[in-house]
Amino acid sequence: MLFNAMGSRAERMATQVELIIFPSPMSGYQSLLNHIVHPAWLMDSAGYLQLTNPAWREFIEIDPANEVAILQPHLFWNWIDETHRPLVRARWELERSPQRKWTQTLQLSSSSGTTQFFNISIEPLDAHAEDRPLWLGTALPMTATTTDPSSIYRALEDKKSSPSLKEVKLRRQLEFVRRVLESNQDCIKVLDGEGRLLYMNSGGQQLMEIEDFDSQAYGVPWLDFWEGSDRVAAQEAFATACAGGVGKFDGFCATAKGLPKWWEVIVAPISSQESGFDEILSVSRDITARKLAEQALQERNQELDRFVYIVSHDLKAPLRGVANLAEWLAEDLGSNLAPENLHQLRLMQQRVQRMNGLIEGLLKYSRVGREELRFEPVDMAVLVEEVLDSLSPPPGFEIQLSPNLPTLQTKRLLLFQVMSNLVGNAIKHHDQGEGRIQIQVDCRGSHYQFAIADDGPGIPPGFQDQVFEIFRTLENHQSAENTGIGLALVKKIVTSEGGRIWLESQTPRGCRFCFTWPALEGIALTP
Repeated sequence: MLFNAMGSRAERMATQVELIIFPSPMSGYQSLLNHIVHPAWLMDSAGYLQLTNPAWREFIEIDPANEVAILQPHLFWNWIDETHRPLVRARWELERSPQRKWTQTLQLSSSSGTTQFFNISIEPLDAHAEDRPLWLGTALPMTATTTDPSSIYRALEDKKSSPSLKEVKLRRQLEFVRRVLESNQDCIKVLDGEGRLLYMNSGGQQLMEIEDFDSQAYGVPWLDFWEGSDRVAAQEAFATACAGGVGKFDGFCATAKGLPKWWEVIVAPISSQESGFDEILSVSRDITARKLAEQALQERNQELDRFVYIVSHDLKAPLRGVANLAEWLAEDLGSNLAPENLHQLRLMQQRVQRMNGLIEGLLKYSRVGREELRFEPVDMAVLVEEVLDSLSPPPGFEIQLSPNLPTLQTKRLLLFQVMSNLVGNAIKHHDQGEGRIQIQVDCRGSHYQFAIADDGPGIPPGFQDQVFEIFRTLENHQSAENTGIGLALVKKIVTSEGGRIWLESQTPRGCRFCFTWPALEGIALTP
């Protein structure tokens, strides 16, 4: 709907905006000219003036209210000293067709007859615009004037002279203008103080599928491009820019032909003390691919939620029924069953128990990184005590803790799961009735490094790279306690929180699991 109304809205506003700000409907370029501190102008391929900046008007001594006097049908060389006009016209004809940049030192004359020498640069504004190419002219004042014609022509032939500091600054300004106009990656717009669209770069017009900026978009309120909550975000960003800050938001805006697109938008003020004009710069980056990927991921997460629901309710219920039946049979017929049949019944109970453990492990694994957990202070001494209390190590196990365990600002449940799995594995897989487990925590600035070491049988070198793979176990699959999910779950939790985990072999026995856990930036932590 917005683009269908653009033409008529632009026509209604054209006269008003033209009188207040710009002398021409194509005046999106005017604000860019205004930021060049030296005389500058735009002209067409025939050499007729189209736009000028305040510095030009000040030198030529033209009243801004009568600016039309210096535009069409005047040629730009009409303001050059008469003795040099033939040279300029010849050079113009030579460079115009291949659209090449050229420079000359020339003498310009004002309306009152005042003359001054300038380093004049003429270059095509857009070498690819074949329909109506524009040329940018700039005049850098000479530091010292001269009336010696021979010195003028020597300057014209001196192609290798080093640029002055002012010339370098001017070239930087022109490079900025060129980059803005020729950018193909982002949609760059200039807005007036009321938020009306004054300019859009050619790359942005392609992204927005705008065929004629003057009739489709010029003068249209920028806020009209946004709807709903995106419009509120755009209003806040625009207000921030008007107050001198930088506003940012993500929003949806379809192209002129209705193609849906999402944009990452930055809105910032631009001003010029020389010209007195204040405008707003809006830069929009096309993030449609990212948004579509996020939507696809969200849909997959919803499918996963449905799968988790099915697993929780439709699979666990029959397992509970089988477990109950096996228990009742063992209680009622245990004394009447042959030893072989009783052994098979116990095996069935173990396998049901293992299947239930697999389902519980899968549910926990699927939830990692998808649950919103709050940060809270966690005293590691208290956390380790809770872990040991839940595991109930055999009396023969000695637990050694590093002194001065820290207090972390972190997600308590996730760290508890990691510590519980690693310490539990050290106890469960120990091959003796007694053993020693060491728990260390060291502060490393941006993160903490944890280590859980034991003196058990260890893990053979050939299997150390596989222990973090899901369903990978070193024991017989008949074991109801070992599902092969624990270490895979630990690795997923650690990596999802920005840490890493690895295994170090001990000598001659045991193994040492190490992992890093990020310290919350900006929170004071106790050592």
